[in-house]
Amino acid sequence: MIWTASYGQTGKDSLTCYTTAELQKIALKVVLANELDTVLKLTQQELFNQTVVTDKQMDIIIANYEIIVSKDSIISKHDNIIDLKDKELIKRDKIIAKQETQKKLLKTGWIASVGVMIVTMLFISI
Repeated sequence: MIWTASYGQTGKDSLTCYTTAELQKIALKVVLANELDTVLKLTQQELFNQTVVTDKQMDIIIANYEIIVSKDSIISKHDNIIDLKDKELIKRDKIIAKQETQKKLLKTGWIASVGVMIVTMLFISI
């Protein structure tokens, strides 16, 4: 019995026996392995969490990009509307200028007609 108390066996049928010092080393390695396993699990969880955060950040970046593209499209459409309005204003200004010219010609024509009528009436009355 003293022999089994100072030496550990791996099983009933095992031929390998360990000293107390060897068993302490094995126990320390088991404890270290358990600690490292816990650290590994925590690191894996942290990595997973970072992956989730990165994925969410990527979703935000994509959403922001889509917003920018939409705003660019709106700005482009506004620019097109402004261009069309500018063209309409230019056409309107040309029409107004043409009407002003026609108005001046009409006034000149009326004045000339009145003048011709006055001269004609004076000529007829003499």
